[in-house]
Amino acid sequence: MSQINVKRVILGGLVAGVLINIGEFITHGVFLRETWQAMVNAGQSNPDPAMLWCVLSRFGIGGLLAWFYAAVRPRLGGSPKTALIIAVVGSLLVWGPMSLDMGLFGVAPLAAPLGTFIGGMISGIVGLFVAAWIYKE
Repeated sequence: MSQINVKRVILGGLVAGVLINIGEFITHGVFLRETWQAMVNAGQSNPDPAMLWCVLSRFGIGGLLAWFYAAVRPRLGGSPKTALIIAVVGSLLVWGPMSLDMGLFGVAPLAAPLGTFIGGMISGIVGLFVAAWIYKE
């Protein structure tokens, strides 16, 4: 069994993090903009303090997805199917509970958790596909 190429995991994770952050900006800054603005106007949300955390955590998610792919690749192969499996499972583990919490606690209208889940899944899949393309053992 080969060793994980840490430099490639870090590079792939950073690129995945950038793509995930772009996807999150599109999701929340474009598609859910009115929903979040209505919550801010109603005093239900103040996203400013959390923005730095959100950006940094998305880089962490990208890094974890890249590492997860590198760890599983020797067992499942380095195919696009492997990348898709890891991306879907990883994204479900990240955005599934987050979106479910938002919906169950009623902190946002239904559009926010649903949009967060769909946007997160898409950006996680795209991010990991690029990270998988970058990764070489």
